[in-house]
Amino acid sequence: MLDVGASASQFADMSLPPDHADHVMMNPPFHAADRHRASPDEGRRTAHLDTGETLDVWSKAARRVLKPGGCLTLIWRADELDRVLDVLERGFGAVEVIPVYPKPDAVAIRVLVRAIKGSRGPLQILPGLVLNDRQGHPTAAAEHVLRGGALGSEPCGETALGMHEK
Repeated sequence: MLDVGASASQFADMSLPPDHADHVMMNPPFHAADRHRASPDEGRRTAHLDTGETLDVWSKAARRVLKPGGCLTLIWRADELDRVLDVLERGFGAVEVIPVYPKPDAVAIRVLVRAIKGSRGPLQILPGLVLNDRQGHPTAAAEHVLRGGALGSEPCGETALGMHEK
């Protein structure tokens, strides 16, 4: 296992040299320590709690391994979207934000964010994803995504089948 805060040489030793990846997907720990009960288990605690530097460290690691023009996709808490956008100003552009709603008429609980390394493209807020209908059943859109379907615009130069265009 590799610590995302590891040195560039440690990344290279794990076959993750700089400017190598087309797409990085990340689900960093995003629960605030002051608003979330920490697990007594160290591994679970590390996997769930944001240290305050988590987003910076993880995005720096993604920026390191992504090729110029490569895509970063991440999920984060909706109430901290400003923090995500601030971090992505360093080295990313063409940011797309997809709000994730637990059910119709609810506020977004998460955001899916896509950004392109080295781009100067504008920020776009895309239509949101509603996870469950009023009866608590998964929506057709959520089922589509869970079964490998694309969400929103074709992400990061990929086709609907998930194949990267050359």
